[in-house]
Amino acid sequence: MQLDTGATYSIMNLDDFEENFPNAQLCKVKEGFHTYTGEKIECSGSYNVHINYNGQTVSDKLFIVDKGGPPLFGRTWLSKIKLPWHEIFNINYSTNNTCGNSKTHMQVDQLTEKNAELFSERVGLLLKGQKANLHMEVKAMPKFCKAREVHCALRPAGEKELDRLENEGIITPIKFSEWSTPIVPIVKPDKSIRLCRDYKVTVNQAIKPDKHPMPKIEDVFATLAGGEKFSKLDLKNAYVHLEMSDEAKCILTINTQKGSYQVNRLPYGITPATGIWQRVMEQVLQCIPGVACIRDDMILTGQNDEIHLQHLEQVLQRLKENGLILNKNKCQFLKSKVSFLGHVIDKHGLHKSLDKVDAVINAPAPTDTTMLRSFIGLLNYYHRFLPNLSSVLYPLHQLLPKGKQWERSSECENAFVKAKNMIAE
Repeated sequence: MQLDTGATYSIMNLDDFEENFPNAQLCKVKEGFHTYTGEKIECSGSYNVHINYNGQTVSDKLFIVDKGGPPLFGRTWLSKIKLPWHEIFNINYSTNNTCGNSKTHMQVDQLTEKNAELFSERVGLLLKGQKANLHMEVKAMPKFCKAREVHCALRPAGEKELDRLENEGIITPIKFSEWSTPIVPIVKPDKSIRLCRDYKVTVNQAIKPDKHPMPKIEDVFATLAGGEKFSKLDLKNAYVHLEMSDEAKCILTINTQKGSYQVNRLPYGITPATGIWQRVMEQVLQCIPGVACIRDDMILTGQNDEIHLQHLEQVLQRLKENGLILNKNKCQFLKSKVSFLGHVIDKHGLHKSLDKVDAVINAPAPTDTTMLRSFIGLLNYYHRFLPNLSSVLYPLHQLLPKGKQWERSSECENAFVKAKNMIAE
């Protein structure tokens, strides 16, 4: 069976099941199955099987689907059967590092040249045509919003961006749609325009969230434990790699000064986007050791340069097979330390990011609950470094309940100063 940590249950397609378990009677099931891009999978039933591995014996359900690929060994079985991961991955964990710096750099160059198509300028298409779907609430009603007025000074750049998105197949002009979302132009530092879609006033009110769990930061860093050097990979316009189903494209229609456009790729701003993308990336990178991914951030490591390069080659090959495109200018390879998820990581462990520490130290005293929540959020991000943080922040938390009059006492002021001193230390 293929190990699949992204699969909740262990499954087998009907043809394989009938070959291996002739005359077996299936039990009806209530569980529903979907691919990581949202397509429904028809389940024929379940069968209780005995699982024997390395002297371990347990019984559990095997779910049978009408169609599919190889049998999958999912998380329900993984929670009961202990597997020898080192043997499965066949990794040599020798601590000898025979690669010098120049040789290592040469090997990285060879890897990037071998996978040159990963760093092209084209727009990637994930999984060669796999499509993501959206699931609407039962009573959802279409909502059509008119295009918002755009300042005349921004229109030329906005129209240029629309033309670019259309030429790259990310959007397509249409004449009619029941759904329509307005756009908000944002000026970037280089004076170009980013067209943000304001889905909170339309689709997000009617769409079901994707409940795929996000990895805990602690689990991500545990994956990296023991690494000597670290590589970060930056996906070029990550979500744009994933094509939407035809039904979802119409729901995501945007309304602009140039008319309406259906959105063909997974957009930022819709409620389930993060869960959809996380599920896809876990599927793409499954069973590769020493690699972690949260949303569109990827990081990998190894116990020495040789193992690190093996992991890097596997990741690059997997990304290439799945049609992903990387931003080479933002990728970092075999660095002694990198910044990831607001932390600095090196072989000695985790450290606070100076940028975030400076943001806390230089934060002005909060004058309303919005500013206070922002300040507390920054502090909570580093709670593992700050003992007794909850006790210190208690006076500040008392200002947050709805309807409570904003009145910052001396205790609140002392808590604010003490919290800043804790992060500074």
